[in-house]
Amino acid sequence: MDSQWENFLRNKGEWHGSFTQFSPGGMEISDIPSILSLESFNNDRNARITLRRFYPEERILVQEFRSPLSKDLIFFENGSFCLGLSQIYSYSMPVIEFSLLHNDRRSRQVQKYNWEGNLEKVTLIREKLAGSNTPDRPPLTVEAMLGKWEGEAVSYNQELQIDRYSIATEFDRVGDLLLKSLTTNRGVSSSTITLKGKIENSIVNFQAETSSLQMLLLPDGAWSNYTNPVKIGQPFFFEVGWLFDPNIYQRLRRNYNEKGQWESATLITERRV
Repeated sequence: MDSQWENFLRNKGEWHGSFTQFSPGGMEISDIPSILSLESFNNDRNARITLRRFYPEERILVQEFRSPLSKDLIFFENGSFCLGLSQIYSYSMPVIEFSLLHNDRRSRQVQKYNWEGNLEKVTLIREKLAGSNTPDRPPLTVEAMLGKWEGEAVSYNQELQIDRYSIATEFDRVGDLLLKSLTTNRGVSSSTITLKGKIENSIVNFQAETSSLQMLLLPDGAWSNYTNPVKIGQPFFFEVGWLFDPNIYQRLRRNYNEKGQWESATLITERRV
């Protein structure tokens, strides 16, 4: 059994939650209760997902999977995954899906973009295994992120080769500005990127050298982080995060090059120091 399939099966179970849509400005649009079950059969060689959503009328979606999985779908060792096109063109209207898994809870997101490359909406999917009593996390705030964090990044490239390296992040607030310093360490090689973002309610607007980046703060300790707008001709990325513990968070990111080609998917886990 290949490792991607094994990682996929870490999501087995019945997940109870909801699909909550938000506008790019952070306004809640809708909230739909859901139950998703993932079961395997044929000695774990096949799997079936059954998704029930209640609008309030029930709608059912069934999908079956078998190994090998599409390379557009990347699973990590803890069961987290991301799904997106391997090639994005101008006017593609990309839809990117992420899922972060921790014990009996999942934080999933779907980012949908319009033909101009601007974020159209975010769907936050908060799920717990059936019978779980784990409470939701509070809505994410800038204050919850302040301080120094250190951890590890695990990255897959197009050939599913794994790269592991250490990473450190520091958040500091000065008035209505959020300062973010990100340091990547690969052996003897080290690089640091510093960003400054203006805090506007539930959005932080960062200005990078060649593009604008936005961080949308969401319920349950979650956030979306993305290049806005997505433009072919310069590198871009899609990212989500989840502060599932006051002192631990995960980030999941898909990187694309200037031609719109998917280059890597990276799961980052950092702890407060």
